[in-house]
Amino acid sequence: MRPEIEGIIVAMVTPFDETGSVDAARIRGLVDFLIERGVSGLYPCGTTGEALLLSSDERKYVAESVVKAARGRVPVIVHTGHICVETAIELTRHARDIGAAGVGIVAPYFYNIGDEGIYRYYAQIAQAVPDFPLLLYNIPQCTGNRIRAEVVKRLVSNYPNIIGVKNSTGDLMEFRSFVELSPDFSVYLGCDGLLLASLCVGGRGAVSGNACVFPEPYVELYKAWKVGDLGRAREIQRSIDAVKDALRDGGDISFLKNALRLRGVDVGDVRAPLVRASSEDVASLKYALERLETSGI
Repeated sequence: MRPEIEGIIVAMVTPFDETGSVDAARIRGLVDFLIERGVSGLYPCGTTGEALLLSSDERKYVAESVVKAARGRVPVIVHTGHICVETAIELTRHARDIGAAGVGIVAPYFYNIGDEGIYRYYAQIAQAVPDFPLLLYNIPQCTGNRIRAEVVKRLVSNYPNIIGVKNSTGDLMEFRSFVELSPDFSVYLGCDGLLLASLCVGGRGAVSGNACVFPEPYVELYKAWKVGDLGRAREIQRSIDAVKDALRDGGDISFLKNALRLRGVDVGDVRAPLVRASSEDVASLKYALERLETSGI
């Protein structure tokens, strides 16, 4: 049941065509672009993928398209989180049925539900799909609900299909608290500036949206760390810091999509209410990317 995924998992953007519909052909192009650059896995329909702006049918279509395009070359972890637990279960079962390696599930959002509400939410999903790996997704700055280590410990003790967490809080001590729960529990980073530090304290890798544009330095840092070349890894971490700054650290998905286009991968633009980057912003982005490429990134 437990997928052995270490390294760089890319939080993918969702490609749209000119009418704003999901574009399977562009998904195939993006998947090939990422796999050819050595990523360890793909993570569609997450924050970077504008999942909360997609209908359930669209999310299923994106998941199917990514799994089909990947052709088993790397595992696909589909984000299936939803504020409605029944919808989350439906999307999770769909991901299982199409051959995904597992799912990521963000904590419920908008309503403050507390530790017990978070426990019951994940417990209900784990019970409904007991034969399929679930990855928790902790991003309280967006959801308003923090997944605490004590809650995770209780969940893991009762539901063996809860196999890990993506932690995007930027708190390295909190990250460590998840790592220390169990040597079998996989903890992935969601904040690129701590990539090397997170590996050094026991993280399995990262789920990164910025890596959707520039997977190369992320893959190289992980390789350097694996062979014990910490000096080289530190150098690459500085490059990653420059990448995330140029891309506004994934906070503007239109920036990510325009950066991909500038790299030769057309994925369309964002869906409303997200705002498209202005021509001035795109010009600034182009200049920043040229500087990155000149520096060897």
